[in-house]
Amino acid sequence: MIACVAGGTSGIGAEVARLLLERGDEVVVIGRGEDHAAEFRSSAGDDVALEVMVGDLTDPEFAAEVAAHLEAKDKGLGLLVNGAGSISGGGIRDESFRDWRRVMEANLDTAFNLTRACLGALEKAGDSVIVNISSVCSLRPCSSLSYSVSKAGMDMFTRCLARDLAPAKIRVNAVNPGVVRTNLQKSAGLFDDDESYGAWVEEMKSAHPLGRIGEPRDIAEAVLYLADGERAGWVTGAILSVDGGRAVA
Repeated sequence: MIACVAGGTSGIGAEVARLLLERGDEVVVIGRGEDHAAEFRSSAGDDVALEVMVGDLTDPEFAAEVAAHLEAKDKGLGLLVNGAGSISGGGIRDESFRDWRRVMEANLDTAFNLTRACLGALEKAGDSVIVNISSVCSLRPCSSLSYSVSKAGMDMFTRCLARDLAPAKIRVNAVNPGVVRTNLQKSAGLFDDDESYGAWVEEMKSAHPLGRIGEPRDIAEAVLYLADGERAGWVTGAILSVDGGRAVA
C-alpha cells in the first residue's frame, strides 16, 4: 500500500509513518520544517520505501504538487493521514486573531487542501482510507479556544467526508487523542523549558482515568486499525477516542 502522512516528520505522524514502514508499506511523509524532515529521514534508515516532501500544506499549490506526485504512482493512494497541526494557548481574552488564524489554518486548511487535491489518487487506489488526527478537545474543551474549535471542526469534516466519499468506496474516520507526549505544546511556545513541560505532564496524568498520558504509538496503532480494510472495512464516519478515558473523566 502507498500511504501519505501529513505532519509525518514528528510526533504522532512520525510514529504512524514508522509503523507503516515497518510493515513494508511505501510512505510519503509531508513535513513543514527541513530540520524535522532530515531527522526523520535519518531515523527511518535506508532499507525502507520512504519519501519526504517539505512544504506548507496551507498553500493549495503545494497540496496539488503532493497530490500530483501521488497520483503518478501506479497503485494510487491507499491511505491518507491528515496529521498536520498546531496549538495555541488561552481563551477568548488571551488569544489574538493571528493565533486563531494560525491554528485554524494549520489544523483545518491543511486537511482540506490535501484531501481535496488527493481525491484522484485515492480513487485510483480503490477502497482507500482517510484518517484524520483530531483531539479529545473536540469533545471536552481544553484551555486553547482555537485548538478546541478547530478539532471540533475536524470531527465534522470527518463526518462530512465519510458521507460524501462513501460512493467512491473511500472510508473516512478520525482518532481523538488525549494528551500525548509529543513536541506539539513545546513547539508552539506554551512552555519555556523541559522542566515546566515535565511538570505539566505529571499534572495531566491524573486528568486521564487510566493514570498516564499517551505515547505516539498508542495513537498510531489506532490509525493502523482504521486503515485496515479487513478489520475495519465497515467503519466510516467514526470518531475514535484514544485518550485514556479523558473524554469521560
